[in-house]
Amino acid sequence: VVWAWNPEATDKNCTNTPDDPARGADGYFLAKNNNQAIVDSMLNDAIRKLTGTSAVKDAWTAIFKSFNERKGIGSVDYVPGQKIFIKVNLGGGGWLTNSNDLSFTSQTWAEGYYGMAETSPAAMIAVLNQLVNVYGVSQQDIYLGDPIAHIYKHVYDQLVALFPDVKYVDKSHSDLGRTRLSIPASPVIFYSDKGTVMPAAISDKLYTEMQNAGYLINICALKA
Repeated sequence: VVWAWNPEATDKNCTNTPDDPARGADGYFLAKNNNQAIVDSMLNDAIRKLTGTSAVKDAWTAIFKSFNERKGIGSVDYVPGQKIFIKVNLGGGGWLTNSNDLSFTSQTWAEGYYGMAETSPAAMIAVLNQLVNVYGVSQQDIYLGDPIAHIYKHVYDQLVALFPDVKYVDKSHSDLGRTRLSIPASPVIFYSDKGTVMPAAISDKLYTEMQNAGYLINICALKA
């Protein structure tokens, strides 16, 4: 496990409110409250320390080879054309968005959820930057999103401005620049207790795009 911390990565004056009197919309997830260069540097340092390498590209080579070796494929690097699915935490997007454009809902009751802990766009951008601009993965071979929710408009706008050809996935939308996920016919996960604990939980399906990906990266938001 590698930790990275730099207090300059975010704006300490961020109020994390939708309508701050002085700062306006002021969510932690907005670009103005993140120093992308510092976030990028933190991830660069972390991934090099994790792998004991001196270059980010070499770090990803080590990660891909280690993963494939543990899968029994051998010490094989990423092959161009293989799909990478980046799973993020944006669960609130499933119920806090306007259906017409997936912007954050303007309903008064939702204001208390405005700053809920979810994956920061700055973290997503840092990972995409490494994979696309440093390692050389084609944008078209990357899927990104939260399979049970939607990507908020304010998150999507930041991502698509930098990486327009990444496939931003959605559970139900095939418009608004999103790629709709597809459900396969058969389950691929079978639970060992065979329903003795949860009678309805015998098996599960994965979305086809996840199932067919060569690699799954989880950019989770750890929270209580």
